[in-house]
Amino acid sequence: MPVSHRPDFAAFRQEHAVDRHAHGSKLKDHFMWPTVNQEDLSGPKLMLLLLNARGRLAPPAFAAVDYEGLWFGKATRGLHPEFLHYHTMIMHGATNAEEYGKLIHWESHPDAEEWVRTRRQLLPGDALLVLEVQERLMKFLVDCCHQILHEIPPDIMISDEYPIQPEPTLKTDSDASGFASLAVITAEAPYKRPAGLDLWNLLDVLEARMLAAQDHIWSLREDPAYFSEQFREYLDHREEMLPDTNGKPHPVTQPHRINTLWSRVLLNMVVHAYSNLQFFAILYAKVLICIESEESSRNDIDPAKDLPETYFHTLTLFKFCLDQAVTVSLDQLEHSEFASPPMRKFFARMPPPDPYTSDMNVIPRAGVKITGVDKEVLFLIQTLWKDDMGLFVARLPLVVDELERLMQADSKADALISAHVAKILGDIAIIAQCLKQLE
Repeated sequence: MPVSHRPDFAAFRQEHAVDRHAHGSKLKDHFMWPTVNQEDLSGPKLMLLLLNARGRLAPPAFAAVDYEGLWFGKATRGLHPEFLHYHTMIMHGATNAEEYGKLIHWESHPDAEEWVRTRRQLLPGDALLVLEVQERLMKFLVDCCHQILHEIPPDIMISDEYPIQPEPTLKTDSDASGFASLAVITAEAPYKRPAGLDLWNLLDVLEARMLAAQDHIWSLREDPAYFSEQFREYLDHREEMLPDTNGKPHPVTQPHRINTLWSRVLLNMVVHAYSNLQFFAILYAKVLICIESEESSRNDIDPAKDLPETYFHTLTLFKFCLDQAVTVSLDQLEHSEFASPPMRKFFARMPPPDPYTSDMNVIPRAGVKITGVDKEVLFLIQTLWKDDMGLFVARLPLVVDELERLMQADSKADALISAHVAKILGDIAIIAQCLKQLE
């Protein structure tokens, strides 16, 4: 069993892409079962959640979740599904073993091709990977139960002598406010029974962030000490504060031009404050509309059919707003991370061609080799704001999850993230959770 959290991500960094594309991954298991690892399952709750969920629900209930878990392996060519044209395999909505995994030719059913196109059912190659995931996972869990209950013979264990017990209620890990944190929700989700779209939970999260943005603006207006603290924080993350490749300061930091630098900082600080409030207020309003639409269409929602048009439109509009909102946070991250005090040792600024220009060109500092955890953190940060294809392959929730895990597991990684950058990453994490819920 792999040692670390998200072994598929570790395998992706470990293997050479050309070899993986040409010959397939030598670490296929890491891509097939990313949630099965020692770091996660050796904790106090996740193994219990996994046993409870998989033991009480039939495999079709997890088909979509297990298929989604294969995305990263498929996108990075760590997994190579077999291809069988003109066929669909029934995975979603099957009610018995005979229906589950049934192969249907497109000519034998008028909707078979449409099911694949709309992702209601799967292509045979993808479905076979899902069945392989579920078969081995169930065997692993059954073996675990046999070892835990080793005093009970296996044939007696499933007899009437040991009836099925009511589902237990596990204590939730809540923060001081009494609500489960986003980190806990994200960590536990792959091990629980698949949850539907919880718009009320998203509403609570977005409302809290919207109110925090309002408080931030009022504090800037009313509290001089807070204003001064935020001003210094933004100033410390300006690229003008980086020495250039010759070790010289930026011309705008000279005493006779310091007002220009302060103007830039003030503009940056105020625009970010109001843009964050605006976007989270918009997202909050869109979720309210989605909830109203869901409640009005509740009787018409059927997993076997398309969503009601009005409800589908509101969800699509919410998704669009999320995509726009995350670009704002990623832009803030791009212009803050590499000038932050913990990161300055790795980067330098090119001398400006014009002392009055506001354009900056930041490059890796010559002679500084980035290795170990520093390299991992920079790779994840750059994937977020710079590498569009990498972000598409890994998807935003996975990159945010991996960065958060790295910060929690290694104090050196945590030290590279300043408090200001951590706030931006927190906003990205909220949007990532919303996107994950919609998926």
